[in-house]
Amino acid sequence: KFEDVIDGLFDDIKNLIEEDKCRREVQSSITTRTDSEADSDELHTETKDVKNNFREKSDSEESWKPSRSDEESKEEPEPSKKRKSEETIDGQPKKKVKVLKGKKQSLREENGGKEEKDVEKYVGEGSNTISTQARRKLTCPLRSCRSNVVHLPRHMRNVHKWTKEAAAKVLLKYNIRKNQQAEPTNKDYHRRRRCPVSKCHSIVLRLPVHLRKVHNMKYHSKEYSEALASATFVSKKKHPAILWKEERDQISTPPEMMLGNVQKEKNDDGHTSQSESESLGERKSCLNKVTAHPLFIKFEEWLKSPDGGKRDSKTVSQHSAQLVNMLNAIDDTGEIESLLDIGLVRSAFLNTHVNAKKYEAGTIKSYLMSLRHFFSFLLAENPDEVNFNVEEVTSSREKVRLWSTSYKRDSCTRRWMKLEEDVFNRLTPASIREFEKSEAPREAVKLIGKISDPSNAPLVTQMAYTLVRDFLFAQIFIDNANRPGVLSSMTLNEFYNMRKEGDDYLIAVKAHKTVHIHGAAYIVLSKRLKAWLTIFVQYMRFKVTTSTTGPVFLSWNGQSMTPGQINKAVQSVFKKAKISTKVTSTSFRKAAVTQMHETNPELSGKLAGLMAHNEATAKKYYLLSEKSKASVEASKKLAS
Repeated sequence: KFEDVIDGLFDDIKNLIEEDKCRREVQSSITTRTDSEADSDELHTETKDVKNNFREKSDSEESWKPSRSDEESKEEPEPSKKRKSEETIDGQPKKKVKVLKGKKQSLREENGGKEEKDVEKYVGEGSNTISTQARRKLTCPLRSCRSNVVHLPRHMRNVHKWTKEAAAKVLLKYNIRKNQQAEPTNKDYHRRRRCPVSKCHSIVLRLPVHLRKVHNMKYHSKEYSEALASATFVSKKKHPAILWKEERDQISTPPEMMLGNVQKEKNDDGHTSQSESESLGERKSCLNKVTAHPLFIKFEEWLKSPDGGKRDSKTVSQHSAQLVNMLNAIDDTGEIESLLDIGLVRSAFLNTHVNAKKYEAGTIKSYLMSLRHFFSFLLAENPDEVNFNVEEVTSSREKVRLWSTSYKRDSCTRRWMKLEEDVFNRLTPASIREFEKSEAPREAVKLIGKISDPSNAPLVTQMAYTLVRDFLFAQIFIDNANRPGVLSSMTLNEFYNMRKEGDDYLIAVKAHKTVHIHGAAYIVLSKRLKAWLTIFVQYMRFKVTTSTTGPVFLSWNGQSMTPGQINKAVQSVFKKAKISTKVTSTSFRKAAVTQMHETNPELSGKLAGLMAHNEATAKKYYLLSEKSKASVEASKKLAS
């Protein structure tokens, strides 16, 4: 194959020379021979070296050789005759042209351990200089090999016996393909996902496009939806050879500077505090990793049992994920015994990792609580997977409790600072009226009206579905100030079982955060909002899924939505409405409590019942202006 490439190159050059033959014949009378006999000898030597290099490369990198024709297998002419024939082409002198090694014309010469970067050869006049860049070598991703090769897929097939399909995707699998694109100006929120189709080893950023173009899946087919749902994310792991090189080059670096990287994920401001939101974000990041250690599985089962407090699944997953995150931060080898080294936890996690990630005090306390539960689990169950000293673990648990207490002051300070920030960023009645009059809500209402007429209903696109769904989220938050978990848990059965109370309609949602204290959470719908929601369920939701059970609100791919996704949906529709205020579900709750205490304080108890919390909670976390007003009144009394 390489000989065919070089022969084809010479043929192309010869064709160019023949096309300009007329011009050269006119100029031949004034053209003098510029090449000396020494140049002719150099031509013969370098041209022969070029072909020999191609033959050596083909012998070393390929396990086969192309068969030669009878004409090619003839004996080479005498050097003197060959030299003479190569000096001219059609009676014209040859010209010296520099050819640089390139991706497909890779001409390597070993000369004292150094590569020749430039190879010269002679061609006829009228040809152009050919210049390309040398092919880069890639390091084998397997730690036991680490060979530097030009063609990595062929190396994986021939040396490591990989299948053809798997070897073809090795660059994607280990994320070592050379990036030819410029740095994007905007942040790309796409994440790499592994294709779920059997025998497809692709790892892509845009899986929907891959499924449609490569696997020919239809957009609304069941196979397409199942493939999107079953696809798994791939963590941003570095190439193993790069990690090995960093460990070798930075062996003198302090241990706290070589902590394992944790995938960064954007957190949402949900119905919890900011510290809890950061903790949930880290939990999601950890859950993307392989955490199926037998000891952590036993720990989760213990937390769900009466011995561990019969905690709910969400809390159990958070504690387990935070332990895994802490373990990855203090020991990149993942040894469980590292969690028992209280000095390592203090130096590598509290003094290094926490500062690097800029955790708030509430987040740190949540991590320390997970570690305390883990120590209690070890003392209660005495598992065989880890060896420990009972007295040391008991002492460590007491130290962790004292650490957590030391962050109480910082946690309270952060809460007051957050309340002051919310005063400036509060959602006012004026901003809500501005939202309702903006273009995005008006367009959503128009879409609902068009879709309600089946005879002239437009096609339900992803843009139309998400706009109407997000608009309904915002309207329900404005009228009810619920937590986002109430909307994510509302089922079709609860929707169809709504009851009428006066002129309004009431939906009782049983699965939510404080159901064990306040019972079911209520969503009150006006006649207009009830009509909009009914049209959405009957005509738009069933374009996404044909299931008659499950949550009312779904994502475009038919999956249930988390509270964080609902918060982002509300932020999206407010951004489309060009409202500059940062909006979350907590913003609606704080605005509702503050407005009710200012205008109708006698109804604060009823509002607390609607929002599924008590009045003390409302005054502590959601009431923004009470302290400032009291300060103003006291100051006036002092001045008088």
